Amino acid sequence: MKSEIIQEVEDNINQMQKLIENQSFKVKDANRFLKRYFNILRKMEQLTESRDMWKRKCLIAEGKK
Repeated sequence: MKSEIIQEVEDNINQMQKLIENQSFKVKDANRFLKRYFNILRKMEQLTESRDMWKRKCLIAEGKK
């Protein structure tokens, strides 16, 4: 099962390839992709924060053993 982020990146790549092949890539398409990639970046930042939080909790728990 692919993560939501990976699926979105793959969908973006496929859509970009189609637009480029058809030579129909427009400014509105670029803006749409920028919005989608900003969303992906935000999700990746959230995952990093979550990972770091769990890492700290793990280190604290190990220190108490």
